[in-house]
Amino acid sequence: MTGNTKSECKAFFQSRDQLGKNFWNDLGKNHPNCECELVSISDHSPGPVCDDETLLSVVTSDYYISADGQIEPTFFDKRISDGMSVDRKRYTSLPVYDLRASRLVEANEKKTNCGSVEIAVSIIRKIKHRGVRAIAVYDTAFSDNIAHAEIACTEVPPKGTEDRKRLRAKLRMSVLQATLHNRRVLTASELFDQLVPISRNRGS
Repeated sequence: MTGNTKSECKAFFQSRDQLGKNFWNDLGKNHPNCECELVSISDHSPGPVCDDETLLSVVTSDYYISADGQIEPTFFDKRISDGMSVDRKRYTSLPVYDLRASRLVEANEKKTNCGSVEIAVSIIRKIKHRGVRAIAVYDTAFSDNIAHAEIACTEVPPKGTEDRKRLRAKLRMSVLQATLHNRRVLTASELFDQLVPISRNRGS
């Protein structure tokens, strides 16, 4: 990646509010092959998301939890389509994460902190459609949360593809494969008590 491309990626993310709902589509067109994953998008970022990291996401409804305590695949569907907010476990702590989860549910009376899931970046990045990356992970840190990142669909399969909607939903749900701890929804305390080895090698 050239210096110009790095600057372009950062500038593109900074124009997100102006692009609105077309942002992820336009990102794929202007920066294909998930190249902006290699860039620190935010000035507040500790660096691009590495393959050996894990991500945490709060589950805000028991609708997404099966009877045996596992996360339902539909949890990932709509969220990843629009960019799914997560926290990089490496750059947060139990007290900070708990506080953020509390604020998240306090801001919406329909939400409840039902626990969290932990997701492996290396496995997400292996999800492909016909040899092309289908899911990306970008560091999108905030001034008050340097751990913030997002999981998002690439433009795979492309518009005009037969059954695109069905295929994209299936690809989004593939993130279930990357959910650690046997896909169980755990308390934040349980997750921060876990040490999970993740491969440093990105899938080809």
